[in-house]
Parts: sequence; structure tokens; C-alpha cells
Amino acid sequence: MITINEKIKIFISSKIGEQKYEIVRAGLRELIESTGLAEPYVFEDKEASSISAGRHYIYKLEDSDLCIFLIDNKDGIPDGVLEEIDAANKHNIKSLYYFCNENSKEKTPLQKSLMGAQYAKCRTVNSFNELLTRPAKAFLDDIISVYKNYSKGRLNWTDENSSQEISSTIPEEGFLLAPQIPKSVLSHIDECKNYFSQLIFQHKIDIKNTNSLDTYCCNFLPVMFENKSILNFNTSLLLQELKKIHSNEKYFAVVEKRWEAVQAYYQGNTSVCISILKVALNNAKATSLPDWFIQDILIDLRNITIYYEESQNSFFVIDDAQKELDNSNNVLHYPLVDRFDSNLYVKILNDEIKEKTKSPYTVIFGYDLTSYIDLLASKFVVASVNGSITQMLLLYDQIRNISYHLISRFSDWNFRLLMLETTVIRGKKDDIDGVIRRYDDILSNINAADAKKVYDFSCCHPIEHQRFINNLEAFRVVGYFLDDNDFKSIWSDLERRINGWLICEKPNINIGHRIFPVLSGSIHRIDPNSLAEICNQTIKKIIAGFLKKCLICLLYQSNSPYYLQK
Repeated sequence: MITINEKIKIFISSKIGEQKYEIVRAGLRELIESTGLAEPYVFEDKEASSISAGRHYIYKLEDSDLCIFLIDNKDGIPDGVLEEIDAANKHNIKSLYYFCNENSKEKTPLQKSLMGAQYAKCRTVNSFNELLTRPAKAFLDDIISVYKNYSKGRLNWTDENSSQEISSTIPEEGFLLAPQIPKSVLSHIDECKNYFSQLIFQHKIDIKNTNSLDTYCCNFLPVMFENKSILNFNTSLLLQELKKIHSNEKYFAVVEKRWEAVQAYYQGNTSVCISILKVALNNAKATSLPDWFIQDILIDLRNITIYYEESQNSFFVIDDAQKELDNSNNVLHYPLVDRFDSNLYVKILNDEIKEKTKSPYTVIFGYDLTSYIDLLASKFVVASVNGSITQMLLLYDQIRNISYHLISRFSDWNFRLLMLETTVIRGKKDDIDGVIRRYDDILSNINAADAKKVYDFSCCHPIEHQRFINNLEAFRVVGYFLDDNDFKSIWSDLERRINGWLICEKPNINIGHRIFPVLSGSIHRIDPNSLAEICNQTIKKIIAGFLKKCLICLLYQSNSPYYLQK
């Protein structure tokens, strides 16, 4: 019998603590060992160690030549396995993924992200028992396939004595599933956490772990939440830090272009933003960047295009970006962001269930709310690292959801105010009215300072027509409660913009039906002469529009054969 000294090291990863996984791992290990070609490592092989179990697994994984991941769709992907997947991607360790759909046909987000020819090998089995033999066979098939392709000159290799590289048909970008964000980045974002903590809880936290990226990201938050000008934000310094993170230069070049789009968006220039996003999209496709990243750009492009079309009174059913998203074979999955989002909503749901099912005699002293802040800050930093406008803007909705949950647990007035602010920024009248109906105590307790705060928050939207809508909705709800100076200043500005809209030849039609509800909300505080003038201009516009339609109709009728005969 021939004995091989240098064997292929294989790391077998799966959920631990359940008998069915232990049986499969043990059987698979024996099959792989029987080939005489490989030395498999499984959880059961671990001896006593002076280092933590988690680090022990990761070190073994980093020393491996191949990873085999066994996943039951019903059980999902535990955090430990997810950490091992991240480590395998980070160290470019070739991997085989096996998913079992025996008890659940729904694909995991990871399984969806691995679809497509350019990604790592994955296979779905219909029975859990198949995991005993299929990966071992795949391992042997892979060895044979690699040797055959090598002998045909299809694989990439470099002679150490020559700088000439043999051509390859396997693109380097094909193995890029996601940009690797070092754990140290997300563990040093205390400045961002502190900002969100003050925004939601009016509470400062100690800033112990931070870095330059954290500082620059935190400097961008006032642009989103305080209506600060993007011109005061130094994007170049942020990009310098992002360049240190993105080892793939082609990926960074697209992120840099996306941040140009972010700047154009927050300057209110949607047409320029769209043009830049199209360039970023073409570059991402040309360099074969991950499909999820391309889809993220498409979503930004679709959403900004909607704003642009609304500003031009032009409406469409499906635009080009949406068509491309619909035609994509892969379901969108955001690395890291999906994990933060799911953890956030699971926490909200679990806390809600605990609150509603606790005993009436239960007394709780103190609540740990830091996890909300950690998840929000982490999601924001990842969105910044990728330059995603959509993921940044979704923070408004997530803060609104957190506020809604906190209201059910605490009587803190600021949570109600924050929920109203984050609802107004979305500009949807039905949602705003729903909040007022459900929490009627908001208007019973609001004061002039609170009313001004709500109105100022409505100014954070950078797109002109949408900001006007948000301002009108905010004034409709809280205008009556403003102090005299603020009311005079704000109404003077709104009156000017309303009159400008009325005399405009092509006014934005999304604004028109918002005006009169605003007037009726503060009718007792608005100067009657101002009301009369607005009504007069409105009547003129209606009559002019009606006469224009009548004239067109008469011209049409006079040219028709029927009316010529008459």
C-alpha cells in the first residue's frame, strides 16, 4: 500500500450539539480518510487546549486546504458556522457547500448568494443521510477535475523564476463573494454608537474604541439627521480610510464612484446622481464584482430614478433598473447587512413578546438597550463601506420601528417624538395620520420646542419636491403648536413656496393635494389675506386649466368630419 506523506487537509463544518450532525461528520470523516489522500478535521477531533474553542476551530480552518460546509435549511446557519464561512472567504480557502432541503425547501440567504457560475461550488441534497457520502465523492471528483484542467493549461500558475504568467480562464473576481470587513472595524465604532444613543435615548456613552473611519462615518450622520450640508463633509478623508479596507482595487473604484453619487444625492441633484450610478453599475459589471453588489447599485439607481421622474411629473410602471432586477437569476442577499437587520428585528420581536407575556407581578430594574445601538451603528458603517444610499436611508425606518417598540415599554416622551419625526420624513400622509390616531397623546402634550424639532427634522430630505411635501405634512400636524416667531418664519417660507407652485407653468402634481389640508390645520393662525390670496390663485389655476381643456376639445371637435358636416 502506498502511503502519502503530504495529505490534503479538509475542515468539516456544521452545526454542533445535535446527534444527527455528529453521525454525519463521523461517517464523512471515515470515508475521506479511507481515500488515503486527505486528513479531515471535525469538532470531535479537538483535544484539550489552552486557547478558546472558537479560536481553535478558526486556526484549524486557516491551515486547511478545503472546507466542506454541511447545512440543514431547517436549522439555518449558526453564528459559529457563519464565522467559519467568513474566515474561509477571507483566506481564500476553496469550499464545498452542501444544503439539505429534506425538512425545509426554503433556501437560506447564503444558498441564494452562491447561485451562479462564478461562485463557490454548492449542492442541494434531498435527504440528510446523503451528507454522509456526497461530499466525499465531490472531494475526489474535484481532485480529478483540478488535475485534468491543470494538464490542459486552464488553471493559473506562476513560475517563481519568471514573471510571465500562464493565462487562465478562471477570473480572480469569480471567487469574491463579499468585501472582507475586518472585525476590528466594527469593534471600533463607538463614535457612531454614541451618536445613535443620543439620537434615540438622549444618553451619551463612553467612547473607548474608535478609529479614523468611525470618526468620518460619524461626521456624516448630521447630514442625514440634522439637515447639515454635504458640502461640510470631507468625503475624500472617508475614502482614504475605505481604501485601506478594500484590498480589491476594482471594488474600491466602484465604491468611490458610489460615494460621488451620495454627494450628488445630498446636494439634491438627482440627474447627476443617476449618471454617476450608471457609471458605477457599468464598472461593477465590467470587473465581475459580486452579483449582490451590482443589485445594490441597481436598487439605488431605481430609487433615485423614481425621485427624478416624480420631479418631472413623469411616471412609469417599470424602469430599466427594475427590469434588470426582475430578470436576475439570483435573489438579493446583503452580506453582514442582512445579519444586522435580522438580528435587529428578532430582538424587537422577542422583546415585544416578553413585554406582552410577562407576569403582572414582574418588576424589572433596568433594561439593556445597547444592542439596538450596536446593530444600527454596525449597519450604517457597512452601508458606508459599500457606499449604499438605500441602506443608509433604511435607517429612518429601522429607528421608527425601534421607537414604536420602545413606546410600548416606556413612557419616555422622546420616543413618541422620534417616532413622529421618522414617520414625517417618509412623507406618507396615511402613516402620519395613523400615528396620530394611535397615539393621540402626542398632540395633547407637544409643546412649541417639540413642534419646531419635528419640522426641522422634516427638512432633512435632500430632494426638493419631497422636502416640500415633508415640510407641508409636518406643518399640517405641528404648525398649530409652534411659537409665534417660529410660526411666522416657517409660514412665510411655506407661503412663498406655495405661491410659487401656484404660478408655476408645470407644478409638481405630488404637492397639489397637500396644500389645503395644511391650510385647514392652522387656519386660525394664518393671516386671512394670505388665505384669500392662495384661494384666489388656486381658483384662477383651476379655471385656466378648465378653459385650456375646453379650447383643446373645441379645436378637436371643429376639425372632425362630424362637426364640419354640422
